[in-house]
Amino acid sequence: MKKVIASLTLLTMTALFGAAGLFSMMPAGIATAVIAEKPQDGKIGGQAATLLPSNITPEQGKLLTSAYNIAKADGHKNPELVQSILLQESRAGGMKTFRVANPGPEAYFGPMQIKLAAAKDVLNKFPNLFSKYNISTKTDDEIKANLILNDKFNIEVASKYLLILQKQYGFSGRELVNAYNRGPGGVKDVGNDYHYAIGAEAKLAAFKKGQKI
Repeated sequence: MKKVIASLTLLTMTALFGAAGLFSMMPAGIATAVIAEKPQDGKIGGQAATLLPSNITPEQGKLLTSAYNIAKADGHKNPELVQSILLQESRAGGMKTFRVANPGPEAYFGPMQIKLAAAKDVLNKFPNLFSKYNISTKTDDEIKANLILNDKFNIEVASKYLLILQKQYGFSGRELVNAYNRGPGGVKDVGNDYHYAIGAEAKLAAFKKGQKI
């Protein structure tokens, strides 16, 4: 059974077992499972491809499942993309300093490493999140506190930020996740040079051929 599961991508496993039950049955030691965006327009993936940690914890599993469910509820065609960013940004909460990284004006918060400015853009576009997460004062400090302490809020803000980047700015493919990391303006400087996906297509192709990655 372990050999069979280890040969499947996380996309296939999610389809077979459902996001909710996926991580509870996943055996330890899987080093070849990959979270990757599904192919679009006949092209192999490309937005993100991330190796699943071999020693995933129950806490990481909960975050990854939450990311999938939130992204799906938000209407993402490929919810695995949000999972991949979660892994890339904080190893799904596995990094020691993910609550607040780069302290100061340009700090990144929580498992999805969201900046305050990006969160405020999302809240301006989706003001219902204030009441949904009981954010009463709507101050920067309260928003930051929720980004740090409320993982579900953090992930939902990130998921909706990706929607803004897609619908408002028209980003797709590698540029979409590059814009997530660098901001809509910063992506113009690097274009398709998406640092998450360096070698991602090669890794995914090798994985499909059964080669070790």
